[in-house]
Amino acid sequence: MLTAMHIQLKISELIDQNLSFYQSQFTSEEDIQRQAKVDFELFHEYFTGYNRIRTPRVGDLIKTSDGQYFRIATINKPFNTFQTGDLEKSYLIQPFYISYSGGFDYGVSYDFINPIALSETYDASVYISSDDRPGPGRSVTLKLPFRVFEPSIDDHVITKTLKMITNDSLPQHHPLNTLEPESKEYKITLMDYFFIQQCLTTKCHNHPLFSHLKSKP
Repeated sequence: MLTAMHIQLKISELIDQNLSFYQSQFTSEEDIQRQAKVDFELFHEYFTGYNRIRTPRVGDLIKTSDGQYFRIATINKPFNTFQTGDLEKSYLIQPFYISYSGGFDYGVSYDFINPIALSETYDASVYISSDDRPGPGRSVTLKLPFRVFEPSIDDHVITKTLKMITNDSLPQHHPLNTLEPESKEYKITLMDYFFIQQCLTTKCHNHPLFSHLKSKP
């Protein structure tokens, strides 16, 4: 249960994060505080309902052994897959669900996620329509504590392999030694973890999902 002090701190945080919106709608500090309180109550109501879902959800985070965070952007239950997206932007919270709009990374098997959440949480952004009235420029954003999960595999070998690939320091006889990244700026996704796990034991040089890798001459 939130204390009065915690509620006021979150309301202040909401105002700070969306100050230009509130100032464009209201002229007095009292009115801004009143509307922000209404909006916070919506966030709290939606997030309380959302937290009744115990399995990994859209909006939750996956933390790899090298400390990278990936945010679940969509879950395709019929195909038992999920995709990750931007860490902070475009997560709309509604009663009992969150929807994401934006770019997606490649899909990965849902079984890749260990379903038991870690003890830590990650403050990540979601948004609602202020006063629950949709319209252009009416979104307000707030950071809320989302659950953090880890891969269901031991990914320490995978993270070490990814670093060796990007640093061009794979041992001469390593099974992935014939590959190199086209760009050192390549954004590593969970698909890389998932398929490098397979590549460490099987041949994957021509796999289409490794299009960011090219054969060495």
